[in-house]
Amino acid sequence: MEVQSMANYLNNFYHYLNSIVKQKSPVKDWAKTTDKTKGET
Repeated sequence: MEVQSMANYLNNFYHYLNSIVKQKSPVKDWAKTTDKTKGET
């Protein structure tokens, strides 16, 4: 039960951060450069 609530919390937190990233273009550009460095798409 606790694990499920923790998973829900992390999921909500991820979406919260994701919405912030979408609003700030500098953060978006930084995320793009890190993806290129890691070689991830």
